[in-house]
Amino acid sequence: MEVNYAYEKSVQQYDRGVYVKNNGDGTFDFNHYSKNLTVQSPSDFGKAKNSSATLTLHHRVSDDLTFSIVQRYVRNKFNFADHFVSGAIRNDSISRSYSYWDYDQFNAQTTAFANYKLSTGKISHSFLGGFDYNRFGWYKNDYRSSPTTRISILHPDYSNDVPPVNPSIDYYDDNKQYTDLIGGYMQDQISFGEKFKTLFSLRYDHYHLKQTPLSKRDDLQGDESVAKAWVPRIGLVYLPSSNVSFYGSYNKSFAPQLSNNGGAGGPFPPRTSEQFELGYKGDFFKKNLSTMVAVYNIDYKNILSPDPTTTNPNQQTVVKGTRSRGVELTVQGNIKKLNILTGYAYNDHTLSSTSSIGKEGFRYVNAPKHIGNIMLKYNLTHGFLKGVGIGIGGRYTSDQIGNLATQNFVIPSSTVLDAMANYEAQKFNVQFNLYNLTNAHYYNGGLSRVTVASLGNPINFRVGVTYHIF
Repeated sequence: MEVNYAYEKSVQQYDRGVYVKNNGDGTFDFNHYSKNLTVQSPSDFGKAKNSSATLTLHHRVSDDLTFSIVQRYVRNKFNFADHFVSGAIRNDSISRSYSYWDYDQFNAQTTAFANYKLSTGKISHSFLGGFDYNRFGWYKNDYRSSPTTRISILHPDYSNDVPPVNPSIDYYDDNKQYTDLIGGYMQDQISFGEKFKTLFSLRYDHYHLKQTPLSKRDDLQGDESVAKAWVPRIGLVYLPSSNVSFYGSYNKSFAPQLSNNGGAGGPFPPRTSEQFELGYKGDFFKKNLSTMVAVYNIDYKNILSPDPTTTNPNQQTVVKGTRSRGVELTVQGNIKKLNILTGYAYNDHTLSSTSSIGKEGFRYVNAPKHIGNIMLKYNLTHGFLKGVGIGIGGRYTSDQIGNLATQNFVIPSSTVLDAMANYEAQKFNVQFNLYNLTNAHYYNGGLSRVTVASLGNPINFRVGVTYHIF
């Protein structure tokens, strides 16, 4: 059994971004405004309480048959107030809306499955079958958004930060919601000797969503939707040797929308995807160094995308289709005293159809084409510095579109350097991580508007102490 509880109190619950200057000629200046000029106000706050409990029962009937049951319950409560932009910058001033949210979310999940192994000559089967029942949603979703007020960016006056409650003009969500997701599946992994393995899997999912208003001020006044789907998965693995394998897979997915209320434009149809993948995996130097290459194509349907309006900053819309094509490479492991962790990903994520918020071929929002990372760590094993490890590395992210509708709002590429050091002795390990050691000014991505972008973390560090009991 596992039980967790966490309480967090922060100045900001969400990152609402820092200001970006529109030059008026289709370009943007990400360095015009000081990075300490954020959208939010001193009165903003965020409080979150997260708790979870997991109970696992595993029973081995024989060497060939096992049963498992997992019961998990999660409860998340958060309460925050903040400001977000709701217009363009004019004469170094901006319109902002005020929001307040009191939210109580739950997730109760039961998973039960059985595994049975069977051999017939050179052919062996590993059968897996089970079912899932998941009820999730919220007991309370009390959200208020007030009309805009204008404020100076360079010389802000926060005296009118919190406007008085006005039910006649404020936007409200005040409801509860649950989703019942029931699924069952069967899977057979077949081994043909030592060199070939196949996987066949079929899953059925059915979900029912119901949202009920808690007061008359709720803009939705009730939502209900039902969906179901068969989800297949097929895989093939070829092992020319014990340390090298090649594989191919096909699978489909189905999932209800996590944001589905009428106040955001819902209910929305469920998300679906279809994926093809080919890859290679190899272990070398006595399996101390692992390499991986994967090529994939994923077609997504019914993807939610922000589509804010002046009257409803929470408005969303469904993107009928996007396509993601890419390559991933990873090398990780040890070569004598050197630890290596490096990876590269190329991802071309674009709209595969024309919709109300973009044309076919548009780059999808916050999807850089190139991401790379490397961390090299050298461990000292002799002398008075025995147990000391020193590492250095970095992260690279290419430019990315910050707003789907305006493809010219491009978040600049970034390179961030990191370093670390640790000391390990017997059962203790003390580790120090330094992130963004050059204090680079960079951005994580866009926030659906061309007025703001998400600023990356400045130089920061983390210290951790680990003790191994066994």
